[in-house]
Amino acid sequence: MNIIDVMKGLNFTSALKEKLIRMWVPEKEMAWVDFNSMDSLNKFAERIVPMLLKNNPRAKEQIKWSSWLSWQEKQEVCEVIDSI
Repeated sequence: MNIIDVMKGLNFTSALKEKLIRMWVPEKEMAWVDFNSMDSLNKFAERIVPMLLKNNPRAKEQIKWSSWLSWQEKQEVCEVIDSI
């Protein structure tokens, strides 16, 4: 079973789109996204995550200090987030 199958099983793909709309991501930004394709979701994330982080400084801090990242991952994530 892959992650897309898990996401579909949990109804996460449609919930993700609804959540993004509530976060003020325009539907037209998601028109081309195939929420059943990991490649499509990754390309979409590359486009949309910088905008979401710029608009939500609190989210930046929550991600940077999350406990589920290893020390090395945290260093890499902090470097990327700080560059946005």
